[in-house]
Amino acid sequence: MSLKLRLFLGLTLGATFSAHAAAPVDVGHAKQLFIDDRFIESSEGITLTMNPPVKRPREDVGGLLGRPENAELDYGPVFSDPSAPPEQRWKKVILEGKMSDREGAGLFIYYSPDRVHWTKVPERVFPYWPDGENTMMYDPNRGKYVAYFRQWVERDPNKSYWEADPLPLRTVGRLEVDDALKPWVDGWPDDPTHIWGPNNLPAPGVEFDVVLACDDQDPPECDFYDHGIVRYPWVDDVYLAFPVLYRHFPDPPDRRANDGLTDVQLATSRDGINWRRFRGSYIRLGPEGSPDGGCIYTSRTMVRDGDEIRQYYTAYPLSHGTNAGSEDNPRFAGMVVQRLDGFVSADAAYEGGELTTPLLVFDGDRLELNVDASAVGDVRVEILDEDAQPLPGFSLAEADMIHGNHLRKVVTWGGSEDVSALRGRPIRLHFVMRAAKLYAFQFAMREEAQ
Repeated sequence: MSLKLRLFLGLTLGATFSAHAAAPVDVGHAKQLFIDDRFIESSEGITLTMNPPVKRPREDVGGLLGRPENAELDYGPVFSDPSAPPEQRWKKVILEGKMSDREGAGLFIYYSPDRVHWTKVPERVFPYWPDGENTMMYDPNRGKYVAYFRQWVERDPNKSYWEADPLPLRTVGRLEVDDALKPWVDGWPDDPTHIWGPNNLPAPGVEFDVVLACDDQDPPECDFYDHGIVRYPWVDDVYLAFPVLYRHFPDPPDRRANDGLTDVQLATSRDGINWRRFRGSYIRLGPEGSPDGGCIYTSRTMVRDGDEIRQYYTAYPLSHGTNAGSEDNPRFAGMVVQRLDGFVSADAAYEGGELTTPLLVFDGDRLELNVDASAVGDVRVEILDEDAQPLPGFSLAEADMIHGNHLRKVVTWGGSEDVSALRGRPIRLHFVMRAAKLYAFQFAMREEAQ
């Protein structure tokens, strides 16, 4: 540790750290991801970085879905409900009818014991016409069902989509309910959002919470076409979104257009409500003229294959306003591959960097890292006490250097990996790195392999 940071931690923050000793973060023996700054109390030379996936030829997922690690996945409109009786274990949300049927169309929900045989709940659960991606999940962290849907924001009120100038904007709305099978709302507000005109069903509008929307950091005339929100299946408190950003072309003077390009971004959350959006493209467009060179639309479907995650997307070579699926603009089915837990990392500069976690308590036997130092990078880990002082046997001087690229690298000090003596004791982890990417840490039990 640099003298500057040692003095900063040991002297300046010592009293502050001690004041928080009664409320350490209990990480147990669960995996913890660096999707935000929850585990960064202080740092120098560290940047939280989005890591785009790699495009690969699409593979069939049929065999992967049968594996235990994928048995309870949410995908598309289908979600697993661990709180339900066996005959209702699986549910899906479908938009049905015609928007002109104000009394009978909207979102309907189905349930199934096996994802094969489905029973429809006769009464619609959502009397709106959310024309984009509509999904639901059961959130065990909240003990609630949570729906996400396209939500519209009017900028030229009282005019339909085809008349408004400027066009209304697409955002992502959220609704939380106790029972997915009963109506989610009591009806429409007094002044609903009639994007499609007063004779059609209203669209979800400002009566619902907006959780994702474009802002003044984005280019003008951008909105979110789809949301791609999923509770990450392999870590308890991580939510991911893969929103499709739609950048509209300027309208020609002689006609109204709904045209532009789309690609996919990344946002992360600890509760599914408050999101940190990483600006820039998570899945980029291909070169002009390529099968995915005009528009990319992704979903929340992700399937694990060992230590890799497959995600699937639909794309077109031309822009949104071109006839999608036509001979000139054929549909393309694509796939990207992400490192396990690799969406975001705490990156150390080539010149070096270090970070210190807040106070933690754990109950594992050893510390494992998902970390990539490649050839020129390196990582050492120090364990500090409540006053930011090194614990004997776990100091930086005793820490063994980590090189290379690892999914589950066991940290050692003088060749020893055993940290069980520190169970239940408030500690901090101090990472000293050079040219390295730190994705996750876990105080694992010896018999565990995740």
